[in-house]
Amino acid sequence: MKILQGELQLGAEETIIWQGQSEPKKMIAYGDAMYIPFSLMWLGFVIIWEYSTVAYHYPWVFHFFGVPMVVIGLYMAFGRFVFKRYKKKHSNYILTNKRAIEAYDVAWLGYKEKSLKDVGRMVRFVEKDGYGCLIFDDINPAYMMKLNDGMERFRRKTKNVIGFYDIPEAEALYKEVQRLKDEAQK
Repeated sequence: MKILQGELQLGAEETIIWQGQSEPKKMIAYGDAMYIPFSLMWLGFVIIWEYSTVAYHYPWVFHFFGVPMVVIGLYMAFGRFVFKRYKKKHSNYILTNKRAIEAYDVAWLGYKEKSLKDVGRMVRFVEKDGYGCLIFDDINPAYMMKLNDGMERFRRKTKNVIGFYDIPEAEALYKEVQRLKDEAQK
């Protein structure tokens, strides 16, 4: 398995229990019920703003202010889905008997790991089709909607959260992690 242009280094007595990737076809996350309408309203507003500044010959400062807002609106409405798909295609989720690893085979996306001894309360979200998310940090469940939305890199509270997103058979993996976590804390 290629991770950050190198092989995964396993510790003494460490074995891989499970490994997988995000499902690239699952593009709509829990939080999109809020983000999609908001991003479309934002984009509509800033496009009308820019059109008005040009049509009514406003000073150049109004054009200048509107351009970054259009770029932000385009990213929120469309670009985050492109980024999310790219991220999913390069994801590598690994569960060993000692740690959970969220790694990517592209260096700039990063590498995060957490010892199962350090995992407190886990947060999970499982859909009817069995796909779901496991979060290995004790976060407020309200932040679940701010994870895996293509914008998590821009937030301080969710930037370093470790999770396995849009994985199959999430409930079974959750039970396995709980069992491993209990063994690691003994």
